[in-house]
Amino acid sequence: MLLKISKRAISKTVAIALIIIILVAVIGGAYWYYQAISKPKKEELIIGGTLPLTGLAAPDGQRIYRATKLAVDKINEEGGIMGMKVRLIVYDDGFSLEKIASLYEKLITTDKADILITPYGAPSAFPALTVAKKYDKIMIAGFVASTSPSKQFGGRWGFFPHCMPAPVYSSYYYSLFTDMLGEFEKWNYKPGFSFKKRVAVLNEKQLWGMEQHEIWRPLAEKHGWEIVMDEFVDLEATDFSSIIAKIKMEKPDLILCEFFYFRCVMMLKQMIEQNVTASFVVMPETATTYDWIDPSKGVGPIGNGILALSYFPPDYHGGGADYLRTKYKELYGIEPSAHEVMGFSAIEIIKQAIEKARSLDSEAIRKVLLSETFETCFTKVKFDKEGCNELYRPAVAQWINNKLEVVWPTDRATAKPLYPWPPK
Repeated sequence: MLLKISKRAISKTVAIALIIIILVAVIGGAYWYYQAISKPKKEELIIGGTLPLTGLAAPDGQRIYRATKLAVDKINEEGGIMGMKVRLIVYDDGFSLEKIASLYEKLITTDKADILITPYGAPSAFPALTVAKKYDKIMIAGFVASTSPSKQFGGRWGFFPHCMPAPVYSSYYYSLFTDMLGEFEKWNYKPGFSFKKRVAVLNEKQLWGMEQHEIWRPLAEKHGWEIVMDEFVDLEATDFSSIIAKIKMEKPDLILCEFFYFRCVMMLKQMIEQNVTASFVVMPETATTYDWIDPSKGVGPIGNGILALSYFPPDYHGGGADYLRTKYKELYGIEPSAHEVMGFSAIEIIKQAIEKARSLDSEAIRKVLLSETFETCFTKVKFDKEGCNELYRPAVAQWINNKLEVVWPTDRATAKPLYPWPPK
């Protein structure tokens, strides 16, 4: 009897041991298989793109590049992405649309880029996104403001962290200014000063300018403003004397100038030379860099009083915001702003998306981009089906005492608005 019990006990023990061995083998095999299929078999991850590192837009392109490289360097110092070191390849496109498609072809076919970042601006993004679509590559946008690329490529090949969903983005973007100035009487602190509501609107003849033109007029007319100028300016223009002559003749109270940053520099300098004045001047892109108030790189103190947007509010500390502020100023002696933020955040999103997908496969990354929320240095990001950010909400800012202050909405304001322009 004792012998039988012992045999049963031994058999039971053996059976349990076999079960344990099988379970370990199954779990181990599954873990090995998961690692094998989900972890990229590469030592290096390549991120590719182009920027205008020479030419008229070179200062803008170089700022974006410096911050993009800073983000990549930070990742590599921390061990890379899923064990892979990151290599950044950025070619100089000279802000030439003719060069962009061939450069992205080279990035994909020769350099074997795993994931892409956009060039500078919506017009440049179109040829790049066309190539990304051809090879089914994911592209994260740096500085692309227009929602036109998202309608054609968004949510599949293009993802745009600082574009709100259309038409919300365009209307919200300008309703910030129209609502602020439409309620002028509520916050006017200068007795006897009035805003006469005569408006000059200047847009560049490009995608973003076209979109804003459709939005701006109804918003202005809603407030009963008189649009005395409504001009489109060629993207290559550098001499604005004829437009400035019209401004001097019409004497608008508000000048809204929606130009690329480097063209805003030219425009404002020429306005000063021609003694142009107004109650308010709005140039949203002047908030893209603190070079604006540097006399050697921008316009210097004459840039004070210009209304813009707060792309990188000082009270935001999410993602790598504090690292970017501290490290960028340490390296380059200047506060980072929108250009830097957009370059840095594109890399933040790439890192998080690949790590969540545990794959370099475009479809796997795409699914993550469309389902997850991402922490970046300027806002949380949640992409909609067209690749626009549902969580992005900028504010109105103004250059005051060589500093970019939030002036609207009032509950977010860090200073009172300064007016008329130019300030005395």
